[in-house]
Amino acid sequence: KGLRDSICRDNFIHVFSTYQVEFKSKDSIVCAGGQNSFEDITISPNGPIVQWTWEVGGSAGVVQQTVPGLVHSTYTNGGKYNITLSTRYSISIE
Repeated sequence: KGLRDSICRDNFIHVFSTYQVEFKSKDSIVCAGGQNSFEDITISPNGPIVQWTWEVGGSAGVVQQTVPGLVHSTYTNGGKYNITLSTRYSISIE
């Protein structure tokens, strides 16, 4: 009743591990007009991190980096600010 065929390919796809993005700040409380610094402390099990996108509010707003380093922002107005860090790692497929 017809022909059938199948194929199996070993090690055909590679699923990368998830990881938790982490950062630290110099201070958690800053007076209006003060500056704060942020540093990535993420550990990626999938390869080196090659891009950082920070959303820190204040004077810095959104900062894109291709080399690791501190991000500084000055906060003129009092209030609470959300800080977001997104990273991208380099994939090496062998």
